[in-house]
Amino acid sequence: RGYGASSRPPSGYDLATRVADDKAVLDSLGLGPVILVGHSIAGDELTAFAGTYPDRVSQLVYFDAAYDHSWAGHLGRYFPQQPMTAADSASPAAVQAYTLRTFGMNIPEAQLRAIARYAPSGHLLADVTPASIDSQVLAGCGHPDYTRVHAPALVIYNVVDSAPPFFPRWTGFDSAQRDSARRFTAGLQVWSGAERAKLRSGLRGARVLELHGSNHYVFYSSETEVERAMREFLRE
Repeated sequence: RGYGASSRPPSGYDLATRVADDKAVLDSLGLGPVILVGHSIAGDELTAFAGTYPDRVSQLVYFDAAYDHSWAGHLGRYFPQQPMTAADSASPAAVQAYTLRTFGMNIPEAQLRAIARYAPSGHLLADVTPASIDSQVLAGCGHPDYTRVHAPALVIYNVVDSAPPFFPRWTGFDSAQRDSARRFTAGLQVWSGAERAKLRSGLRGARVLELHGSNHYVFYSSETEVERAMREFLRE
């Protein structure tokens, strides 16, 4: 709802409606118990869906996704500004290079094409999803209740140890950017550490893999470790 090729209605971005959307998709495909794999804010839906429909889920895999995302928006104000140039937006490949160079995230080009509109020349025009929808998703994300989840879970976290490795452009930052980066990283460490502890307390028995020196796109930055962990987990 609101992303990629899906329709973009003005409402329905709260967690309960998104879980209902997930159920409607599974029902329409005639799928029984499924393995749900989610990245980032999709973790909200994994937790809520598994808690609401335990008989529909056999296993869960979280890609840096098991957090209470209602706090995520507060951290963003400290993120150092690194605007795109005309060259950065010249093509999907250029956008991909920008995100890798700026955030250390090798975002798949297919995803970049799905979330944005490009001119026939390849130049980036605009995001497909209005910022208002992103805001509604964050506002309606709710709070994860891991105690209601009974399906076996593999939870893969990216752990940030310090600011410089987290920001690929660190050596080119001025003092103000470095200060913002340090404040952002400190806030992220406190928040993510508390969220990992909350997960372990609520979702007892979960298999937790903490990856240091990775990034939010753990399945790209730590592909070998993630694939190995998934194969072992899904064989059980």
